Amino acid sequence: MEFFADRDLGRYEFPNALRSAGLVVHAHTDHFPPMSPDHEWLPQAAANGWIVLTNDRKIRSRSLELRAVMSSGARVLALVGGSLPAAELARNFINTLEKIRTLVADTPAPWIARLYRPSPVTGVALGRSGSIKLIVTLDEWQRPQG
Repeated sequence: MEFFADRDLGRYEFPNALRSAGLVVHAHTDHFPPMSPDHEWLPQAAANGWIVLTNDRKIRSRSLELRAVMSSGARVLALVGGSLPAAELARNFINTLEKIRTLVADTPAPWIARLYRPSPVTGVALGRSGSIKLIVTLDEWQRPQG
């Protein structure tokens, strides 16, 4: 399983924390121009089989990005943490890794899910896992609105 850290997660601290835990993580700026639009790089990340990690909670509400996720078969995990430092976002990710692996194994692409921190936030430092909520799947996206 390989991950792709969107530019909003930074180039070094977050990806390096995950790498230190033994994960394969590709940083946005190692593969794409810094300001490349999401709808352009999302299909390439999906084609590479990378699970996209982002701090963009609104990705599902932007039609170009949502279409890129759904049409390319991407798997996107939005890390919810508000203004948490990169180190805490990474620690929460690592604490929740077994749930993430289960989501990836059990949920056919494409999808967008959110990774929440435990409550209270001090649980991150104590090693408590966060929770994951699937927010968009292909079936839901294709379902007629009405």
